[in-house]
Amino acid sequence: STGLQNRGLQVQVLSLLQKMAFQVYIWKDEGDMNKIKNFFADVRFEMLKVSWPNWSELKGSTFVVISFSILISIFLFFIDRILSSILQVIL
Repeated sequence: STGLQNRGLQVQVLSLLQKMAFQVYIWKDEGDMNKIKNFFADVRFEMLKVSWPNWSELKGSTFVVISFSILISIFLFFIDRILSSILQVIL
């Protein structure tokens, strides 16, 4: 019985040591913070290169997307009705 208790204590101590070592590794490696800062600086730099649409281009694109979505949904509605009618006749 004492062997199992010691083993449990051993596992807890090892787990605690692993957590402490992981925390020390995280705090020791400040290069990760520099990597994160560099990542966001690069994102900002790339976003400045983006060609953003003006208001009229945006309205035109939005109209095209909404119109196409409506047409596709109407088309799929009728295809679904036709196929369901065919299946009801067959079954």
